Amino acid sequence: MTRNLNRLFKLNLLYISQHIFKSRLPPQASSTLRLYSSAGTVPKKVESVGPVYQKRDHEFKVSRKATVQALEELLSIKTIDALDIAMNNIYFRHISKSILKNNYVLYSEQGVSHDTLLKHPELLTVVDSEMKLKEIQKLPYSIDVVVILILLSEHNFVKFLQSETVKPKDEGKISILSSLLQITPQKACECITNKPFLCTLRASKIKNNIEILTEYGVAPENICSDLWILKYSEDLIRSRLDIAKQHKIDAMKTWMVRAPEKAFQIHLQRRSDNKSILGDNSLVEYLSERLECSVAFANYLILKQPSLKNRSLKKLKELIDFLYAAGFKSDHICRVPKILVHSVETVSKRLKHLKEKGIQIDGLSLLTKSQNQYMQYYEVLVKNKNKSKCKT
Repeated sequence: MTRNLNRLFKLNLLYISQHIFKSRLPPQASSTLRLYSSAGTVPKKVESVGPVYQKRDHEFKVSRKATVQALEELLSIKTIDALDIAMNNIYFRHISKSILKNNYVLYSEQGVSHDTLLKHPELLTVVDSEMKLKEIQKLPYSIDVVVILILLSEHNFVKFLQSETVKPKDEGKISILSSLLQITPQKACECITNKPFLCTLRASKIKNNIEILTEYGVAPENICSDLWILKYSEDLIRSRLDIAKQHKIDAMKTWMVRAPEKAFQIHLQRRSDNKSILGDNSLVEYLSERLECSVAFANYLILKQPSLKNRSLKKLKELIDFLYAAGFKSDHICRVPKILVHSVETVSKRLKHLKEKGIQIDGLSLLTKSQNQYMQYYEVLVKNKNKSKCKT
């Protein structure tokens, strides 16, 4: 009964408020108001009925747990391996379980081996795999060799097929890369997938650039690991490698072509300086002579401080000369080889700093510390020196 009274009270209140509102409106507005409400009743909400959109399989997102379970089941791998794939492969961030299963069945039917899917599990995430598989079979290679290419974007995929299918097999990009870089056709397809710009690059340019690089002595594995070099012009490649050859550089590298002009000139100058210091000797022989130690011990020093291999010999020579002039012996340097990778400026500044306080050091270890560590040791030495003064 109380509920009915409350309902009646609300209806009466609504009726009164509507009556007051209508009394304040101009006459022409009253007829409009009647279209949307009636006295004493709450207007009903009219809902439009339209077609209900149904999501397709690839639009359903699944949790990482479901992805891991699907990979375990399809690829017959351990949970830790499936988790590693799902965590470290961006292709698996948003993909449905049904897509993974459908693709696995499709690849199996088309002859893609289990080992290939295990090597490239991201193939399971391709949405339009059926269409791409049909197109990729136009290439004169087995499905296992070229299936990785379906990971290309739609634009690059179409571009690549257009250029590759109209040429004889030995004039295609897959054949050129595999023969000139001494890699398998499957590895060539992986290179194309990882560097999609190869899809739009002319096959003739790829061939000419590789031939020029190998002519100058650049190793095929170096080219394979730096395929960006194939985008550069033939004239630039020849001019840079000609300059390197004039400076008697034996080990040609692709970075010599790609490096900015200033960086390339600095490298050439450093090499020239190194040559004038070493002569016909090696770095090991040079250190053995300067530090008055055996060749075996000089090798040990380089093993302990690998950065010495890339250090400017001009700066290294200046540092050794400075240390000898400051009163240090070869034994001091051999005991603390880390000093050889520091600059003359840093060592000189710290020695001057210590000398101002009358602090004498019998080794080089303090000079190799980080700035924070050096200041801590320095403050301790100053306090000890002040204490000794007070006692005397």
